[in-house]
Amino acid sequence: MEEEDENVERELREKKRKNEMERREIDMKLRELTKKKNNCSGIENIRKTAHHIC
Repeated sequence: MEEEDENVERELREKKRKNEMERREIDMKLRELTKKKNNCSGIENIRKTAHHIC
């Protein structure tokens, strides 16, 4: 019984570790996309401003 519990615990820890790695990867991708979106938004605002000036 104790060995079975240890196996279950090990499996759960491994799943948790994989989930944490996946979460970090998703967070990084979201940050990249947000950065790109903000950059594009900034460029678009500059274009609009330039259009109004001209």
